[in-house]
Amino acid sequence: MLLVIIFTILCNVAFSTTRLAKREEMRDVSVYVCLERCVQQGETVPSTLASLVAIQQDRLAQEQDPIITEVVLEVLNVGEGGQVRVNYDLSWAQASLQLAPVTATLTALVSSYPYPPNLVQWISAATQNPDAFAAQLVSFSRSFPLFRSFQLDWEPTEGVTPELARAYATFIGTTATILRREGLSLS
Repeated sequence: MLLVIIFTILCNVAFSTTRLAKREEMRDVSVYVCLERCVQQGETVPSTLASLVAIQQDRLAQEQDPIITEVVLEVLNVGEGGQVRVNYDLSWAQASLQLAPVTATLTALVSSYPYPPNLVQWISAATQNPDAFAAQLVSFSRSFPLFRSFQLDWEPTEGVTPELARAYATFIGTTATILRREGLSLS
């Protein structure tokens, strides 16, 4: 299923890129790889990664620009007290080594999965101390230098207030600014 989705995305982007080539515009594709958390029956993480690498290598062999410019891997989680937790139980380390030679950007996703009941409190704690949260991301990037970019994917299902939404928006801006100073990015 994942391969079908990737193929569809690539076909759509290829079509759009062809149409836009006259205006010398290029399209970038960011691919999210969920790893073991989302493996469908009949799929494996290694086969998905091999497919992504093959797509890139094929384009490079044809002397074309790589179409996949970013791969987002589910690497981190927000945890108790707004702390960053590394998902050592997932195969992101192997995936990053396999994808790094053919991908411009490897992005570490900071997820909220499996959506614990106290997620809103954890998000609130993170928003109250963006400096500490950003410092943890910087530390992670120094330990794993292939990751220079981060995405937040926090999905609370209840308990969100307008105040928390505003605090979260401010938190994202502050965290992004801190990361930029370190040569990192947040999206």
